[in-house]
Amino acid sequence: MFKILKFIIKQAIWFAVIAALLVVAVNAYEIALGRKASRNVSELGTNEADAILILGAGVYADNSPTPVLKDRLDRGIELYNAGAAPKILVSGDNVSSTETTAMRDYCLAQGVPAQDIFMDRLGLSTQDSLARASAIYGVRKILIVTQEYHIGRAVYLAGCYDMEALAVPAQDASYSNTSEQERREFLARALDFVRGRMRAEMTLLGGEYPISGDGRSSWQATVVG
Repeated sequence: MFKILKFIIKQAIWFAVIAALLVVAVNAYEIALGRKASRNVSELGTNEADAILILGAGVYADNSPTPVLKDRLDRGIELYNAGAAPKILVSGDNVSSTETTAMRDYCLAQGVPAQDIFMDRLGLSTQDSLARASAIYGVRKILIVTQEYHIGRAVYLAGCYDMEALAVPAQDASYSNTSEQERREFLARALDFVRGRMRAEMTLLGGEYPISGDGRSSWQATVVG
């Protein structure tokens, strides 16, 4: 009995070591992808992508963006004004909050024309946002705006859903929860590596809103909760 227990423990340790090494390898791979795809605003030409994807990062009770989200929105608007892409796609959670509505309103207040702003109310996760950008909005070349630690996973997922991706980091400041977010990202990269490869079932409810059209068509998209 003791020998069997010893064998099981030994195998469990080996499994844990191998799993840990795989997680480290996946993180290294996605980080490398992110670095390869990352650009500064000044490095981009005109119409580099079909759309600028701004990923949600939470809003306050008064609908104002969190510091993380504000930096993403400001960078996305900067890219739009520079002509990097003709459309902006704001993607986040408009089921349990009014995140994408707040993102849209922020862009409008900064002078982005209404017809150039698309809303994805069901971007409940990074994977949802990228899968839906491809399936619902027909994006094939995407310019992702998020913080540097998040770029690798987003770029990897874009590839899983048949999109060419570039990314511009939005981090212009230090945030109070940066260390926590980076720890979370370490595990999220490994999870989404598997889910992306499997093209796991995503939240793809609603109609189709071609990114080449008028963004206002997506503002009243039905959300099935």
